[in-house]
Amino acid sequence: MALTRLGGVDELARTMIERPELRSWTAQAPWAVLGAGPVLGLVAGWGIALLILWSGWTWFVQGSRTPFVPVHGFAIAYFGVGRMLYYSAPL
Repeated sequence: MALTRLGGVDELARTMIERPELRSWTAQAPWAVLGAGPVLGLVAGWGIALLILWSGWTWFVQGSRTPFVPVHGFAIAYFGVGRMLYYSAPL
């Protein structure tokens, strides 16, 4: 029913291809999706990870000149999330 009202498959496909707003972001701006997107994602991932690590150092390891001190309890999980994000951001 609907196919007869809209036209044939070829006509429907041609109409959709001619409308640029129906194309994916990769087809509309490949430079943004494949070039700038991954770089911005990496910068954002590392920025969030460094913010987590800095705030954890400020909250859990106050007064220490180095982050290489033993931590206990919730601090282990908190720093673990930051490290995981930092090392997995390039992936």
